Amino acid sequence: MIINVLRAVLQGYVVLLGACFRSIPQILRIVRAKSASGVSLSANIAELLAYSISVAYNLRLGALSSSIGRVNVCAGVEPCA
Repeated sequence: MIINVLRAVLQGYVVLLGACFRSIPQILRIVRAKSASGVSLSANIAELLAYSISVAYNLRLGALSSSIGRVNVCAGVEPCA
């Protein structure tokens, strides 16, 4: 039982860590080009709204921080770079 809980928590943190690195290619392109042209402002606002709602919901439920990250990744709110 404890092994399953530890495995679930570890998996949540691994997914959360992976989600943190998903934007690196786009950030590097922006820095190299010294311009953010082509980056959709409305898509970024929609992503921020989706993350905010998801985090608020999970905090209301008292979910672990790793669960909050996993929900955002699994919900598919990550835009393509």
